[in-house]
Amino acid sequence: MGSKFCELLTMLVTWFSFLKDLLIPSNRFSSWVADEACCKWSGVGCQNRTGHVLTLDLRYNSSEVVQGQLRESLLGLPYLRYIDLSLIDFKQMPIPEFIGSLSKLKYLNLSNANLKGTVPDHLGNLSSLQSLDLSGNSFSLKANNLDWLSCLSSLEVLDLGGVDLSSAVNWLDAINIFNSPISNWLVESSHTLRYLSLTRCQFHGSIPDAFVNFTLLAVLDFSYNNLHGSIPHNFGNMTSLVVFDLAFNSLEGSVPAILGLIQELQHIKHSPLRELHLSYNKLNGSLERILPQLSELVVLEVASNSLQGLITEVHLRKFSSLRALDLSKTELILNAGSNWIPSFQLETLGLQSCHMGPKFPQWLQNQKKVLKMDISCASISDTTPNWFWDVSLSMKHLNLAHNKLRGRLPDLSPTASLLTLDLSYNLFSGTLPHYPLKMESPVLAGNAFSGPISPICDLLNVNNALRRLDLSENALSGSLPNCRTYGQNMVFWIWDITCCPAKIPDSIGHLVHLKVWTLAENNFHGDVPNSLRN
Repeated sequence: MGSKFCELLTMLVTWFSFLKDLLIPSNRFSSWVADEACCKWSGVGCQNRTGHVLTLDLRYNSSEVVQGQLRESLLGLPYLRYIDLSLIDFKQMPIPEFIGSLSKLKYLNLSNANLKGTVPDHLGNLSSLQSLDLSGNSFSLKANNLDWLSCLSSLEVLDLGGVDLSSAVNWLDAINIFNSPISNWLVESSHTLRYLSLTRCQFHGSIPDAFVNFTLLAVLDFSYNNLHGSIPHNFGNMTSLVVFDLAFNSLEGSVPAILGLIQELQHIKHSPLRELHLSYNKLNGSLERILPQLSELVVLEVASNSLQGLITEVHLRKFSSLRALDLSKTELILNAGSNWIPSFQLETLGLQSCHMGPKFPQWLQNQKKVLKMDISCASISDTTPNWFWDVSLSMKHLNLAHNKLRGRLPDLSPTASLLTLDLSYNLFSGTLPHYPLKMESPVLAGNAFSGPISPICDLLNVNNALRRLDLSENALSGSLPNCRTYGQNMVFWIWDITCCPAKIPDSIGHLVHLKVWTLAENNFHGDVPNSLRN
């Protein structure tokens, strides 16, 4: 019996072609040798007594690309319980209907597999299925209806992220219709479903009240759709929620009222909620009264809503687990004392357009693990302290634009991790700094940097990572440098040289990826270089 399955698996491996990186040889299927027991092959799991193949875990996460096809020969493995073919490139083939014949399947993962077409109703035949993941297929999958879900009464995990549900006519409305297939599925699955992700599914409508019955649901993700109306106030019944994501919709209402969910959860001694994503909606109100009830959160994101009010260190003192905070594009005022040492260590901080000034926030000195920070347009008018540049060494993205920050910019360590740096429209002065070797986008426009422009080639540190450079609206002088070997990946290059006559260097024509080159209000003279004419 076992040899029969091994023969089928030997056929299976021929369906995949490898586009190999010459420097990184593939070993993903090196254990798939015909004279070896197939149950010992990597990614294959068998039942010990019978030798039946129960598991195929062929997910591929590598710099190499694996391409393949799904063929009916797979039906020769009728005892399969678990199939993971994620991250394999199926070259935009449709999900075959025969998958629905693998009746013993409990786990099916076809995510990020470059599949295309209509999700077959035949998946509804997989009545034992507990986990289904069709996400990440480049918005190429669509579902004309979701009635087939009503047959999956054991489903615990459902991820349809990126599947186009716009043709699943009124499926959200159908949820509220008594005895409709979808409403029946919700009633049944409310006792089993733990993970539901319908992000980027292009559906619209309001959130049905029926979802409040999902008392076991740990993850609810409806982000990046066109949901409108308010969030049902009785979401407080969902007492198992760990991740709650409704970001990038058009939801309305008062934040305190919407977070009645949290008010309910506070009665649970140990609320499991750890991530709250409500950014980019049309919510309003104040966070002052509700913040103490969110102190167990790891992620709090409410950016780009009509939020107002004052937040002090008192509101944040118990947030010891917080790792991501985004209050950007709100009218919130963040007023923390100079002696405040937060109990949290943030990895992501977004406070764009929040009022933080006029003093530079001293509490940032304690934040040693930040990877991304945006405190632009934050009404800060102060000298940037030297310690801040030490803190920035661990960051990958830093935005201080549109404040009134003063001081000389130090040379940034060549080993710093910064990829993007935006210091535009401040009051920084002095000569241009050295950049980290990995820097992709330094934006220094609208400051008071001075001195000759000619050393720019040396400052670039032979930096082939550089893609955008904006030095406009400064007091730089001299001729444009002839940096033939630098900036080969440059896409955007913006500066103005207004004080001195200059020629356009011939090397500009060698920036083969350059799409935008702005030389505003210049005093250039001479001929256009031959390299640009070609």
